[in-house]
Amino acid sequence: MFVVIDHVGVEHLLGHLGFISQERLHFVVDHYNYNKRMSDKNEEIKTITFDNKIPVICMLSAQESQNDEEVFPLLLMIPRVHYISLYHSRIHNHFKKYLNNMVQLNDLYLSYNNTRIDWALFFGVFFDTHFYEYSNNLPLRIQVNYR
Repeated sequence: MFVVIDHVGVEHLLGHLGFISQERLHFVVDHYNYNKRMSDKNEEIKTITFDNKIPVICMLSAQESQNDEEVFPLLLMIPRVHYISLYHSRIHNHFKKYLNNMVQLNDLYLSYNNTRIDWALFFGVFFDTHFYEYSNNLPLRIQVNYR
């Protein structure tokens, strides 16, 4: 078993000493370099796809607040591959102190520019279809509403 430090050292050691043909050596080195490039590319794709998060500010709709105290927004970093519905309970728990006691979690819905956000979409799909051209204006401001 050989430890590959760089292909120049391996070429000198194996090729010139006759342990492996030059053609086979170039194949091994090219294969190693190809796998290294693909590994780096796969890591980049994984980072873009799974680690990419969208900053979001959730703000309670003005008509929902029941008292006169200042309503603090909820700041979230939502991964592109999550459903927005995964965050409903966290959003509801944050805003329930400002709401009427009769309001339930099931009544919660989120909107952006007066358009209701579909809970069955990945958040990244919603972002790409409704907000992508304005991505310089991050964080995304989402309105929290109750029926």
